[in-house]
Amino acid sequence: MYQTTNDATHTRCFETFPFPQIVSPALVEQIRQAMTALNDYRNEVMVARNWGITDLYNAYFNEPASQLAKLHQALDALVLKAYGWKANEDILSNLLDLNLELAEREAAGEKVVGPWAPA
Repeated sequence: MYQTTNDATHTRCFETFPFPQIVSPALVEQIRQAMTALNDYRNEVMVARNWGITDLYNAYFNEPASQLAKLHQALDALVLKAYGWKANEDILSNLLDLNLELAEREAAGEKVVGPWAPA
């Protein structure tokens, strides 16, 4: 399913991403709410200051006391919980391992859950 054309990237990039396979609907809703709060905050600041997203992140992301950093920390904690991982783990290694596992399962005809699955 891998594609090398650029025009497919924005529509297909999540099709092979290794999403957590068992997540409670309550946790999915918490993640949705956290992402909505982050998105709303970003939009408010960018509109109020006539900034682009790069301006916003350059100004606030590395400031631990900023609302942007706090919203990201909350979202990150929920996503780690969905995967069952700890913040001090090697997340990229975990994602690779999960991706390989899910590819094997998919090749064996087993169901693999993605963002398109019903909650």
